[in-house]
Amino acid sequence: MNILKGAHYDVIVFGCGSAGFCAAVQAARSGARTAVIEKYAVPGGVMTVLGNNCVSQFNNPFRTEKKMIIAGIGWEFCRRLEKMGYAEIPDMDAPYTCHWQYDVKVNPVAAAVCMTDMLAEAGADIYLDQSLVSVETDGRRVAGAIISTAQGLTELTAEIYIDCTADAVLCSLAGAETIVGDGNGSIQPGTMRYYPFVSDPSSPEVSELVEFRGDNRNHITGYNCADSFAKTKGDIQALHTVFDRMEELRRANAPAQIIGIAPSAGARESRRIVGRSCMAIEDYKSGRLFDDTVCYSFWFVDVHLDTGGSRIEYLTSGATPALRYSAMVPEKLDNVLAAGRCVSTDRDTNSALRVKATCMALGQAAGLAAAIAVRDGIGSMADVPTDKLRKELSKTGAIVPGIDDFRDYKASIKQ
Repeated sequence: MNILKGAHYDVIVFGCGSAGFCAAVQAARSGARTAVIEKYAVPGGVMTVLGNNCVSQFNNPFRTEKKMIIAGIGWEFCRRLEKMGYAEIPDMDAPYTCHWQYDVKVNPVAAAVCMTDMLAEAGADIYLDQSLVSVETDGRRVAGAIISTAQGLTELTAEIYIDCTADAVLCSLAGAETIVGDGNGSIQPGTMRYYPFVSDPSSPEVSELVEFRGDNRNHITGYNCADSFAKTKGDIQALHTVFDRMEELRRANAPAQIIGIAPSAGARESRRIVGRSCMAIEDYKSGRLFDDTVCYSFWFVDVHLDTGGSRIEYLTSGATPALRYSAMVPEKLDNVLAAGRCVSTDRDTNSALRVKATCMALGQAAGLAAAIAVRDGIGSMADVPTDKLRKELSKTGAIVPGIDDFRDYKASIKQ
């Protein structure tokens, strides 16, 4: 098979969703020659392509003061969109009753444009509509990654690779150990976003469409992105559920129609790596800090069930969960990191940290760690000095547990 020879980089990031975007921006800003590879023709992942445009959660509302817990590139991105007129940032200090009320709502088109602009400004090369198809390994190291391009299969090489695919695709292809769902065959359902047009919002038949706008309205059981056959079956089922909803509207002569859908269902979980450490839910809920802690998180245990409904355990104290660098380091690979939903955790922790703001913070930490490894000639990502990583991460504007104090929201928006 003829495989074209592509460019060599210091750092290649696979997946340009919330985590991958921040990883690539940070690596490039830190001086690493960086590329980001995205399977869709639009960056942003769940936020843009798959239609869930809510960025959660930058604050811990149960703290009595200084409630901002995540900043850095993710917050910079949201503030930039706000200044453009394409993001709605709520008052993070307000005493709301639900987590989703602290969501930053972004315009998907503007968000994608802002991402490409920030990546280009940082100096990263952007590969859109180009999927990872194979990985070459040399012992514990990834030696090359083959992507699908319009010119044919092309091999890219790098010193460090970062897996931000959400499904641990790179790590899995490279031979890393992974866990799918609960490890025993159960996996959370997926959801396909659809886009309604409502001509009369006052009509009672369309109240749900007006309130939810087709977001998070159907659940597809067994939706497994780690298995292409199962994923195909799930996407077909998702298409039928949206079509059935469209038929209901037509038969009821409702003043609404469905005019578009996402290109696939959005997954809540699939693979996650087995890392040098595994974030456990008790550590997450207690806010325990480790020597290698790199960021905070705040979202509740939210495991959607195949049988319907969710198993939910809300966070209700000022304790702020914190996440470890070693959970991003695959146990069996030296020059690879994972960031975003596919990091090493138990299932409950994974259901909480999968939200976008947390993924952004993890991605930024991964991008800086990769740049440090290249700059300092470190052969294994497990050997990156976490004290150095944490100090340098703090200087980027991120909030690093144990180094940076929590921030005041109103002071933050004045910057």
